Amino acid sequence: GPEAVWLGGNPLSPAGLTLPASPQARVVALPTGSIEPGSDDPADVVDAARRTWSGEGRERFDSAWAGLRAQADRLGVALWARPHAGDVMGDVPALRQIAAGKTGIDRVLLDPAGLLTPGMLGVAEDHLQRMIEPLEGTARIGATLVTNVEPEIDSDGAGLRRVPISAGVIDSAVLLAFAERAGRAGPVCVLPGDADLLGG
Repeated sequence: GPEAVWLGGNPLSPAGLTLPASPQARVVALPTGSIEPGSDDPADVVDAARRTWSGEGRERFDSAWAGLRAQADRLGVALWARPHAGDVMGDVPALRQIAAGKTGIDRVLLDPAGLLTPGMLGVAEDHLQRMIEPLEGTARIGATLVTNVEPEIDSDGAGLRRVPISAGVIDSAVLLAFAERAGRAGPVCVLPGDADLLGG
């Protein structure tokens, strides 16, 4: 079976998140989650984001993650977090907290494309550097997913869509240099078709 599986969902939702009874892999990677708005009203959406990044969001995360870790321990699997923009663990300060061992997160699936927002694209290289620096040398990076992005407009407004390394708006040389750097910390994952760019 696979080494790791990705489990979607939202650990901070009222229903929470339950790990599969038979994960079929030794690692389960999860989002850290966000507080869901009560409605589609823009004021509710903004308030939910504020609450996610406040003490409330962190308290809910700490409780949810402790429960998920207990489930993972019972199942005999490792639990990795995938920090993502908009989630409770979704920016460089959160990565610093993870690196310092202040979050209960032992390992991350580092996903730089998932941590970028449209406003960061003009200085993406700088943001990539700041994402990896706190985690280097800490053994917290379980693996790194390296992809490119391109802007897209969807029902939630402006966003980013994941695309192959050579197809997006970030210079592929920047991403390949990042992949080489990340490779010193753990495995690097890419989209199908990009493996040749990494030499295999």
